[in-house]
Amino acid sequence: MDPEISLVDVVVILSRQWVIFMVVLVVFLVLGSWFVLTRAEEFRYSAIYELPARQYDNGEVLPWMEAD
Repeated sequence: MDPEISLVDVVVILSRQWVIFMVVLVVFLVLGSWFVLTRAEEFRYSAIYELPARQYDNGEVLPWMEAD
């Protein structure tokens, strides 16, 4: 017995068993949708921006300006 299966064999099997394939697909789509819609939304993010220090020619540090 040949352990390999060709793509043609897969297409033939799926074409013969298309009802089962569609039922399994719909079940997984429904379960996946239910899982996504019932989960609590959790969003957490953080960011650290390191800005380079800038100085005037005399060595004085430029003052930071607040953004609008």
